[in-house]
Amino acid sequence: MADAAHNASVRHGGPLSGALIVTMGFRFPMPESRPPRTRKLGTVAKTTAPDLDKLVRAVNDGLAAGGLIVNDARIARSAEWKDETIGWTGVTVQVSELDSLDDPHVASLVSGFHAAAHNAGAQ
Repeated sequence: MADAAHNASVRHGGPLSGALIVTMGFRFPMPESRPPRTRKLGTVAKTTAPDLDKLVRAVNDGLAAGGLIVNDARIARSAEWKDETIGWTGVTVQVSELDSLDDPHVASLVSGFHAAAHNAGAQ
């Protein structure tokens, strides 16, 4: 996550330092053991480990360590979720400065889930 955050920071021209809004969507593989009716849906809410708050903490730490944000205390708004899905798995993160929401100058990054999961387990 820190590497992806660093790359986004370089593309953006430095760290975001204002009040921030962050969204995170974690997509885990859906176990084969799910009933056919559930698998047919393609995506369902994940209600098992890892804890969402630990995943979020790991991503926030990675955003700061990679230099995309000055520090995670700047996050004033956030939305996050975790799902089980068939297809692409990973985490999608979007970071925006609140005062620039009317200007689509948004720093976005996508990183493989394994980096975020590894960091969350270490906390």
